[in-house]
Amino acid sequence: GIVKNVRTKALFRNVSFIRLLNEHYDQKLGDADRAHSCELIVSLNLQNNTYKVDHVAVFSKKGKTLEKKNLKEAFIPIPPKTFMDALCQDAKAKEVMQAGDKVHAEREPGQKNDTVLSGRETQDRIMKSKGRVK
Repeated sequence: GIVKNVRTKALFRNVSFIRLLNEHYDQKLGDADRAHSCELIVSLNLQNNTYKVDHVAVFSKKGKTLEKKNLKEAFIPIPPKTFMDALCQDAKAKEVMQAGDKVHAEREPGQKNDTVLSGRETQDRIMKSKGRVK
């Protein structure tokens, strides 16, 4: 299947979760600093709708790296209507756009544009066919 590696960042907003992380990383946090965000590198299998987290890094508000881990997880199904589902849908849309742009770029000189859809046009047609855009 088509596997895409995606880098994404999540900001911590839940006060209880931040408090828990602050306690966990107490030795690494300085004064007036707190757990703030994490960065994930995720592999998405776009055909099978599965994912795995390859790398996670946790950062403080002041930008200090609190933890970095490379993970060796197996691919698991992407639950519907979740952050991972949205990330996968975005990656699929970008894949369609790039494929359309590649076809557009490879057309013969003098070939009419109306025979080739751009990536944006292809994405719009897919969204319309799924009833997401009118």
